[in-house]
Amino acid sequence: MKISWGSNKQKKEKSKKLNKEKPTGGRKINFKIKGLNTIVGKLIISYVVPIILIVVLGIISYRKAADTIIANYENSMENTIQKTAEYYGLMMDTLGTNCNQIAIDNTLQSYYRGVYKNDPLQEKKNFQEIKKSMFKDAFSGNFVKGIYAFGEYGSVCVSYSDVKKLEYGTYAEAEEGTQMTGMKENILYAGYHNDLDAQTGHTSDEYAFCVKRNITNKSAKPIGVIVMDITMDAAKEPLLQMELGEGTVCALISPDGRQISNLEEEGETSFVAMEAYQNFVAGEEVSKADYMKYNGKNYLFLFSKVGDTGFSVCTMIPRALITSRLKDIQTATVIIVILALLISGCTATVISTGMNSSIKNISKVMKSVAEGDLTVSVHVKGEDEFKKLGDHAGDMLSNTKELIQKAGTVSGQVLTSVSHVTDTSGQMMVTTDNIQDAIVKVNEGVYQQNGEVENCLAKMDELAEQIEQVDEETDGAIRRADKSKAVMERGTAAIDLLEEKASETARVTGRVIEKIESLAEETEAITDIINTIRGIASRTNLLSLNARIEASRAGSAGSGFAVVAEEVGKLSEESMQSVERIGEIVKRIESETHNTVLVARESEKIVEEQEAAMGDTVEAFREMSDSVNGLARKIEKIAGNMRNMENSKNMTKDAIANISEVSRQTLDSTNQMKDAVEVQMEAVKELNDATGQLDEEAQKLTRAISKFKVE
Repeated sequence: MKISWGSNKQKKEKSKKLNKEKPTGGRKINFKIKGLNTIVGKLIISYVVPIILIVVLGIISYRKAADTIIANYENSMENTIQKTAEYYGLMMDTLGTNCNQIAIDNTLQSYYRGVYKNDPLQEKKNFQEIKKSMFKDAFSGNFVKGIYAFGEYGSVCVSYSDVKKLEYGTYAEAEEGTQMTGMKENILYAGYHNDLDAQTGHTSDEYAFCVKRNITNKSAKPIGVIVMDITMDAAKEPLLQMELGEGTVCALISPDGRQISNLEEEGETSFVAMEAYQNFVAGEEVSKADYMKYNGKNYLFLFSKVGDTGFSVCTMIPRALITSRLKDIQTATVIIVILALLISGCTATVISTGMNSSIKNISKVMKSVAEGDLTVSVHVKGEDEFKKLGDHAGDMLSNTKELIQKAGTVSGQVLTSVSHVTDTSGQMMVTTDNIQDAIVKVNEGVYQQNGEVENCLAKMDELAEQIEQVDEETDGAIRRADKSKAVMERGTAAIDLLEEKASETARVTGRVIEKIESLAEETEAITDIINTIRGIASRTNLLSLNARIEASRAGSAGSGFAVVAEEVGKLSEESMQSVERIGEIVKRIESETHNTVLVARESEKIVEEQEAAMGDTVEAFREMSDSVNGLARKIEKIAGNMRNMENSKNMTKDAIANISEVSRQTLDSTNQMKDAVEVQMEAVKELNDATGQLDEEAQKLTRAISKFKVE
């Protein structure tokens, strides 16, 4: 690594050049606003930023509170509407139950089915009982305005005094009657019964809505109808009790489009004509809440269905009514933010004024110090940080005075030391030249040593190749010896098996000879048996002859015995002939057996001789196997010596390589030393230059110190 040293003058020139060449990133534009670059301006800004954040926090808090209040209000209103719908559902269930109980009353059904038409007195009595019971059940609460009961047969049972007669046939043929016929025994809730009003002369203003139910016969066929009118007060009471605020419209809407609202005049606001209501009724949602515009104003619309009756409870609440609850929060937020602004502004003004006064005093003193007057002093009022700053500035002035005085003394000493440094640098240059010459001689010796090491490495490489060839040949000899050893082992095993088989053959041949000799003995026994049979045949023949003689003596009485004697004689002759043939066969067997025994004896001798030769062969193979094993052990010993030579060669080669590496490192070190000496030479030269520069700077320092006024 080469190190260069430059003079202070060169460094300054280089620094100026770099500053000139430093990129500015284009044209730099500074926007300065008068007063903002001062501490007071920055302090005001530091107060304004938190105030702005407070304002933002107030706005965000207000919006969050508004969203929460509106959401809670919406949930509350939605729950209120749902509870109102549930109340209407309970009301209509109660009314439907009452209407159903009246319709299934046995007395009423019997009357309108004409069960008592043959008994007028009983029929009249039952009618009065029906009327009394029906009115009692219907008017037990405050919901029912009036009730109608009429059918194909019988009189009209009605609570209205101005209605005397109704035609069920006319009613059944009208649209309303056709609709009721399709309902069979189910309850129907409706807002109007116009066809019934046409017969009675009543108007829909007299009731809010109605509950209808058919009177049926035993086959569930409609034969009459019951209609209950509900009072307007009962229908409006839940709507009026909600008290949702001014401008809010609540309404109960029937399936046939009748609207009952909390307003005095029903026609002011019509939910039925709104598309949102129509979509809600046609959909499957039980309740719905949404913001919509109506007559140019925003409203919160709430819809809820009343069970399965087809009725719906609808509400529209002005958004302004909801947001009016937030005015108190808005006012409080604005007041708090304004107070925060005023307090922060006053605080910033007071603090900035005090800081500005202290900063001016300290700045005035620093200006005098910059001009070289160190006799001034700092005076700051108060007990804050600026007071401490003023005290520290006074301490700094005192220390600076002492420093200037000491610097004046030191500058003279520096001038004296510069001359000594110059002499020393001259001596270092002479010494460095001597070191450089010695390093050159060391380099020459190292180069020569590297050449010798390289020659030695080349010879070691040749020796390594020869050792590797001998090692390869030794490995081949070991493999061949191992192969020969394996072949000898397989041959020895085969000879052992052959010897075993020869011994077994000798044993089998011996047993065959024994069997043949035993067969010869059995053949001799057969010969004895043949001789016995031959004797028996001779005696039988003699006996047959004697029998024939005796038969001839007996005459006709011995004719049968003569025939037997003749047959016995023939049998004896045939036995003699068979014995002769068996004797010839036995003689041939004896001859062949004798010959076989002779051949077997010769085979036994041959097997014995073969077994002896096999033993000699086995012994020869064993001696060959021992020789091969000895050869293999010697080759393995040679191979081990060759491997030791290989290891020694590698160690020698590594040692030479290490010597070469050390030589190379020595050469590198000498080169580095040479470079270092060159660097040192340059450094010494630069040191001479630096001492000259130091002399100049010391003189400048003396002149600069003389400018300061310390007394």
